[in-house]
Amino acid sequence: MQTGVREDAAARTGCRHQSAIHSIGAHYDRHVVPVVERVAADFEIDSPAVPMSVPEFGDPVPLEVFLDRYPSTEALLATTKNRQNTSTRGGIRKADATLRYAAILRDHEIHTIQDARALFADHAIWRAARTGR
Repeated sequence: MQTGVREDAAARTGCRHQSAIHSIGAHYDRHVVPVVERVAADFEIDSPAVPMSVPEFGDPVPLEVFLDRYPSTEALLATTKNRQNTSTRGGIRKADATLRYAAILRDHEIHTIQDARALFADHAIWRAARTGR
């Protein structure tokens, strides 16, 4: 899959942290999309995708809600039905990585998709976040 398509799909989803982690080493349409759809269904969301062209909207799954619903790796695994690891050598469950990533975002005041969009729009902050500089 083309990188631009993957980034666009990941950016559009209300369950963005799920998509970002589960796309590691996976065929996007066969593995990532079903995982995101299972989580969305658990929140009674019919369509987890929101086009980037849609301006401000209410995030259907703010990180606090996501983390409250899935307080443990096992809780998230029960919904995703995906036991893949982030790596074949010493990797952790993608569900565990998803929860860790969501907690890091929350701890850095990224609570909603609007917060994430603002981060991505600020190129200096985004560059610093990606490079550690």
